[in-house]
Amino acid sequence: MMRGLGEWKYLALLAALVVAAILEPLSFNWPESAQIIGGVVILVLNVPVLLVVFEEQWERGLAFFLLTLLFAANIVHEVLAERWQIGAIVFHCFAAVFLAFAVAVILKRIFQRQAIQTDDVIGALCGYLLAAVAWGNAYALVYVLWPESFRIADVIAWRLGDWHLQRFFFSYFSVMTPPPAFPGRAVPRPSTPENP
Repeated sequence: MMRGLGEWKYLALLAALVVAAILEPLSFNWPESAQIIGGVVILVLNVPVLLVVFEEQWERGLAFFLLTLLFAANIVHEVLAERWQIGAIVFHCFAAVFLAFAVAVILKRIFQRQAIQTDDVIGALCGYLLAAVAWGNAYALVYVLWPESFRIADVIAWRLGDWHLQRFFFSYFSVMTPPPAFPGRAVPRPSTPENP
């Protein structure tokens, strides 16, 4: 099984990412026990995939260290969410670092290949999605520290109080918004008869 997973490891990672992306916003309406079970399911889906993606011993060690810190920060947030936001701050910091590390490892493997295969193309897509989720955690961290730094429509503002929906919304925001134009850089305008 590990050999088959190793040949299509990025496809397995993409499947795990899709399942996690579907479960996270759905867990908003679940009872607390079901949310815990959903978190365990996501963890069980992602650990075998991570064992295959992180091939070297030091990569696996660092990945498990960061995942342990993420898991602990998530528990701290669940327990202390009413009093302090330290669990959310630590979670978003380590999530961004872990995901950036995963993207770096995936891209390093792909760029070292002599011949690109279908699974490598899927790996590039996984890297894009993981980078988007890393930026989503960075946005969520900014929101926790300075909520007024975002202008959020009233229709969804009340939903940002939920931990799971907040993470989903900022990940979605990170995937769906275009990058800003850089100051001083000319933005091309479509040509018109008056403006050739």
